[in-house]
Formats: sequence, C-alpha cells, structure tokens
Amino acid sequence: MASRERPAGQNSPDLSSAAKLSPEARCILHAAAKRGIEAVLDRGVPFTAIFAANDEMAFGACVALHARGIRVPEDVSVVGFDDQVTAATFVPPLTTVRQPAFEMGTAAAQAVLDEYACGCFIEKIQREQFLEIALERGRVIHIAGSRFYVI
Repeated sequence: MASRERPAGQNSPDLSSAAKLSPEARCILHAAAKRGIEAVLDRGVPFTAIFAANDEMAFGACVALHARGIRVPEDVSVVGFDDQVTAATFVPPLTTVRQPAFEMGTAAAQAVLDEYACGCFIEKIQREQFLEIALERGRVIHIAGSRFYVI
C-alpha cells in the first residue's frame, strides 16, 4: 500500500515499502526524516508523537530526537510502518505496523479468480481489513492533549 493511502499519512509522499528499497534509498529516507524532524524542532512546533510513513523514516526521526535529548517513548512516541527486521533490534525497539502481505496477495488473487470464473464484477476488497496488525515493541505513551506529526 502506498503511504499516500495510509489514513494518518495522506499528505506524505508516495513511498514504496522501505523493506524493498536499496541501501542508498534507505539512507535518503532516513536522512530526510532526520532533517524534517530537526526542522520541526527548530521551529518549536509542539508534538508528542510521530507516525512515520515507513520504519526507515521512523529510525531517522528517532536519531534526530535522541540528538536533541528527547527520549523515545517517554517524551515522544514514534510509530513506523512496514515492520522491517531491524525494527525489533532498534534501541528502543520500534513500534510498527505490519501489513500481512501474504494474506493481501491471497485475497487479491482469489478476487481475480472469482471474477474470471463467473464473468462478473466482484466487490472490491476492502484494504482496511488488512490494517489490523500493530506491533508495540517500545512503549507508546498516550498523553492527554497529544499532538502528533506525520512524516
């Protein structure tokens, strides 16, 4: 799913899954998120959470926060998207959303086969049914009156 389709990230650029990107592209995402969070911090914009378009951007955000002495998750909660292998080993472990790729592919293939078999239009697969898996590794702390920043 493209990040522009993610509910909280409608204004984010269209980025493919970071897990499929080259090391160079990962560095670009990491650096861009780091610079973006640094700019937000420099402007004094108050926020208590960050929802990143992918895990690589979440890593960059965490690095920027750490460099400013801001603790994750005690001061700012950070959530990634894609559940990269490194999310579990990051310090602190990254809370992330996993897309069940196998189940999504199976449902799409079944819809195509059903449509072919009956020669009729089959109802669209609801993508929301697949956005149910969230891995809370590091704590995500809810703070009353929270403001979040989407990268």
